[in-house]
Amino acid sequence: MKLKKSEITEKLAAKMGGTAKEAEAAMDAVAEVISESLANGDTFTWPEFATLSVKDVPAKSGTAPNGEQWSKPASKGIKFKATPGLKKAIN
Repeated sequence: MKLKKSEITEKLAAKMGGTAKEAEAAMDAVAEVISESLANGDTFTWPEFATLSVKDVPAKSGTAPNGEQWSKPASKGIKFKATPGLKKAIN
């Protein structure tokens, strides 16, 4: 099941004892902090959830099944490492 943002904010509001609007503002603030941290090259650690960090993805090239050559330039990606607490919760 894929949760929509509105469903997540409703669940968060219920856990917080606040409104959906307050929960949405909190979610947006956390997302902004994570994005800013990663953009600065920092590692973001959320205890009992995950660690996020930026990783370099090397350039790639290859041949498509039709024989056409392709290439993908080097880029940056996000590495997600679940904490033991999150792993335990899903198993």
